Amino acid sequence: PVTFALEVGAEVVSSLANELGLSESNARQFALALLALTWFPVIHRNTLVKGVEIDPDDRESLKLFATGLLRGALG
Repeated sequence: PVTFALEVGAEVVSSLANELGLSESNARQFALALLALTWFPVIHRNTLVKGVEIDPDDRESLKLFATGLLRGALG
């Protein structure tokens, strides 16, 4: 499982670099930010996410939130 995860991670970084014209370093950072934005509401669904009155089950709202931040990062 760890080897597969490493292979997937390398593929994600490579794809982001190629598709978005990012350096490998920026692609790594972008991949981590993307993971953090999409995984955070799942991990903290019963703590911080509800504490700031965001419905962790409202996928459309979470998608718009993440998409807006990522579009802003890409300029």
